[in-house]
Amino acid sequence: MRYEIEEDDEYTTAKELFTRRCVAWAAERGHPADARIVAATLDSRHMSSDGRLNHWTVAAVRRAVLEWIPDTFEADPPSPELAGGSVRTVIRYQAEHGLLDPRGEALAELDAAVEVAVGEYPVAVAATSQLDESDIMALLEQLGEFTGDEPDHERRFAQLPIVLPTDSELAAQAADSALVGQMRRLTEWVGPQGRKLTARGYLRVADARELVALLDTGDDVEGVRSSADLPRLGLLVAWAREAGLVRVVSGHLRAVAKARPLLSNPVALWHRLFDTFFDLDYVLFADGGPFGWLCEDVAIDVLNTLYSLPHPMPIIRLQLPVWLSWQDQFSSVVESRTDLDVYRAGCDAALDTILETLAGLGAVELSIGVPHPDFGMDLDDAFASPFSGIEFDAKELRALRRDLRKASPLVRLTGLGAIAVRQRMLAEGREAGAVGELADADPAGLLGVVADHYTEEAARLEIQGWLARHDDDVEALLAAVHRCPFRARAAAMLRMLMIGLPQRPELLAELRTHPQLGPLAVMLMVEEGGLAHDDLAPGEADLAMTESILTLLEVGGPDEVRAQLGRIPAADRAEFAAVIRAAGHPATASVADLEVVLSDVTGGRGRHLRSV
Repeated sequence: MRYEIEEDDEYTTAKELFTRRCVAWAAERGHPADARIVAATLDSRHMSSDGRLNHWTVAAVRRAVLEWIPDTFEADPPSPELAGGSVRTVIRYQAEHGLLDPRGEALAELDAAVEVAVGEYPVAVAATSQLDESDIMALLEQLGEFTGDEPDHERRFAQLPIVLPTDSELAAQAADSALVGQMRRLTEWVGPQGRKLTARGYLRVADARELVALLDTGDDVEGVRSSADLPRLGLLVAWAREAGLVRVVSGHLRAVAKARPLLSNPVALWHRLFDTFFDLDYVLFADGGPFGWLCEDVAIDVLNTLYSLPHPMPIIRLQLPVWLSWQDQFSSVVESRTDLDVYRAGCDAALDTILETLAGLGAVELSIGVPHPDFGMDLDDAFASPFSGIEFDAKELRALRRDLRKASPLVRLTGLGAIAVRQRMLAEGREAGAVGELADADPAGLLGVVADHYTEEAARLEIQGWLARHDDDVEALLAAVHRCPFRARAAAMLRMLMIGLPQRPELLAELRTHPQLGPLAVMLMVEEGGLAHDDLAPGEADLAMTESILTLLEVGGPDEVRAQLGRIPAADRAEFAAVIRAAGHPATASVADLEVVLSDVTGGRGRHLRSV
């Protein structure tokens, strides 16, 4: 249910299989389903920020009906009823077969979204055929199409699931945040009556001195003649204004009455401060240099990079990507090699400022230590870095390898930081799972998500948590695997389920003779080395061979199966096909798909000959 953009062949094969099955299912039940529209509906999800074919929200429905289908069929747009009906059928087919991501919106909400979109569909079609691209974008935005997503829907990196802190842990972290404490004291000091400001809008020097001591900002107040010369205090006051805690009224800095509930909730206050951090470039980089852009546009990318990492990241691995991003924007200001060195040093210093400020908030934790070897493993061969997508020259590569072997500054997200970053990712429509969020999911939804997106350790925790919530109902999970109509997906679901069960060896042995799950269990045991091909009984061997061919048909497509079978001598193909047909594999829909290919390569059903 998810493919990378570059996995074009794999996605196309899966789309063709899904479309064929979905249209046949719809025809049996009288649901509207045009094969071209079904395929376009899948494309609308594949070419999205997250690429999850089975994750549906109201925004995703509107995008499919009001943008993707009119654009795909610009020359001959389908009727509103067929367009909307086909999208609804895709969702219902996924729901019926346990394919939906349970983290999407409810079916009733999606159905209602289809109805609303169908009513707006004629306007979207007219816009596509009559207006230029900028007009179309403006119209679709008016229709509410781009709620939360960027118009280009660029694919974003899928994050690994993390274990979130408990509510009590988050409350403790927020209460311990130095910045949260400073903001409370600052707001209380300002008070409802306020503090008079100078004509230029700064705190008076006497007040500034008092506040520096109260907040323990570390500013040097000796000989200061203007509070504008106290950068740390200036940052706190500006941050409080951005967060809506204080405001300037009639030449006075006053506390905002409506912010009182926020001040009494450390976690909510912390999140407000985090969200407004990215608007503080004018304070953090008040000298007017070209590094404020890093705070606004690059800082969140840095935090995204830290997300879900199991070890603190060496800051030297962040410096070069940040520098290259800055160069992409500001290369025109660099006029000489000397300029280049100066700006590079300034860029590194700006990154340090951003990280130190976030550390004061409690979003990241800074330390000194020897980086984990994982952060250098991509540097062992050649001069290219798959880790960062950056090419190094030989000198820089040697220096980086050397520095990664000694103690250096490290950074990692705190629990609060991870949650805040995750919330932003989810708002962008990205995949960013959290262990425990599937505790109330249906069995198929649980196993489908962990198979698509989880690491083995995260899957083990998620499945064990689900079983604890559902009276250790392993049978319900096994039934979900059995009902999955796609063999590769069912195999992945069973594999992840076995990872989550302590009784794995005994259960796999039992499943070996299960009438529906037996072929999957046998294949899993063979792949993991727990069972040799020579140990298989003749019937098991036939089922295992059939399972392998069915999986190849799904992931490789009919042409790949034809190519594989074409390598068998012509005289033996009918015999091979007869063995497959006689094996009695329980996946009837998949076997029916395979029968078409077998007939192609054998010229008919063939005779039932001896087993091979």
